[in-house]
Amino acid sequence: MLELERSIQDVRNVKSGKIKFGIPPLIGTLFFPEIARKFHEKYPNIMLELVEKGAKLIGELVLSGEVDLAIVVLPVENEQFTILPFFENEFVVYVNAEHPLASRSAVTLPELKNEQFITFTAEFALHDFVIRACQSEGFQPQIAYKSSQWDLIFELIALNLGITILPKAIYAKQTNKNVKIIPFETNQLMWQLGIVTLKDSYQSYALKELLTVIQTEIWSWQKIF
Repeated sequence: MLELERSIQDVRNVKSGKIKFGIPPLIGTLFFPEIARKFHEKYPNIMLELVEKGAKLIGELVLSGEVDLAIVVLPVENEQFTILPFFENEFVVYVNAEHPLASRSAVTLPELKNEQFITFTAEFALHDFVIRACQSEGFQPQIAYKSSQWDLIFELIALNLGITILPKAIYAKQTNKNVKIIPFETNQLMWQLGIVTLKDSYQSYALKELLTVIQTEIWSWQKIF
């Protein structure tokens, strides 16, 4: 009975309130503005509070109840989560336009063995992804710079201070003409994202509506990127 009363109260109060949304900064840049716009059109008085942390930390915020939902990098092996597949995109190599590889139509990962890498800092899942991908090909990447800011990473690439491996979707968000992307020839690396909520926890009406908005937009993001 208490659950029913809570649900009724939720529906009555759905025109106001707050949802805490955990998103790694890079993912937030790609998706949060459009999510916020679509949700605001339906529920202008419900605030979406963006909580930005590295993907390796975001899941912990869901478990502790500090955020209501989060976008994480898959796979996530935690039975306490309900996981909704969200987006996938291929990884590509980002290089300076004057880099020797810039004229190539495609490259292989082993060809990057002697390159200087620029990566995200250790709290980001993409940091570990790059290292594991290189190790799977038999070499340890030489990391010259680490940053928590994707735009700074691109500035360093534009100065020809290194290369990086990142999802292709990010290229549309940067405008530096000195940065070029090169796809991989084989063994395509994929970036898979999911939305996680705490399993068996109470979901407010507003949260359910936000999840509905996101689900209806997933196909369009996959098409754009």
